[in-house]
Amino acid sequence: MAENLKGVNEFPYYKTIAVDTTTTEILLPSEARFITIGSETLTVYVTQNGATDGGAVSTNRIFIPANNLLPIRLGSGIQRKNIFISAKTGTGNVNIQLEE
Repeated sequence: MAENLKGVNEFPYYKTIAVDTTTTEILLPSEARFITIGSETLTVYVTQNGATDGGAVSTNRIFIPANNLLPIRLGSGIQRKNIFISAKTGTGNVNIQLEE
């Protein structure tokens, strides 16, 4: 199920999201310029193009090994897209940080 963070207006903002092997859409606030994603225990897949909330993980993805973080600079204007995350295997928590 999608995580709606569009109403976030204080930064930095931290959120822990429970994920499984299907994609979870992160609806991003327009003020956020950076997102950092990672998990202490999971390899996390991150994708945008072709993904849908609750869908299968696209082959067009990147991965973040367990116990690592990946900062991503977000697009702006019409270039801005939501991010989709999932676990490579099993279930667990993914931590995100939003920054202006």
